[in-house]
Amino acid sequence: MLFMAERSRLYPGKVVDILIRLVRCVVSLPTSSERNYYFLDTRFGTSIVRNYQKFSKAKKKESFKFPKGAVDFFGERDASPRLGIRYYFPLNLGKKHWIGVCFDTSRGKLYVLDCNVALFNETSMGRFLYPFL
Repeated sequence: MLFMAERSRLYPGKVVDILIRLVRCVVSLPTSSERNYYFLDTRFGTSIVRNYQKFSKAKKKESFKFPKGAVDFFGERDASPRLGIRYYFPLNLGKKHWIGVCFDTSRGKLYVLDCNVALFNETSMGRFLYPFL
């Protein structure tokens, strides 16, 4: 584990997705209660960031079609939605650094899970996270 933390090169998205799947499997052990958290892969964050400009310029926001990577997790329109309290997903900041993001729907807050807070100041971090607010 220490090898992963001290690595100087950035992990590719596929490696981060594998790590997310591993965490999802370990955390999602069978329980009797309904799950209130979900782990999304790198496609979700990337799709939201890429399409934010188009979405913000759309006149009818409710009819905007998000790409497959952003909506796959939530299922078909007619299917029952996966409602969770917390959604966790990785986000690559400027191809320099991975962070974890947790969106808590019960509190309406976005939490940043970052092991290197000195790399980006609040203003630049805000620019990366703005599409999710």
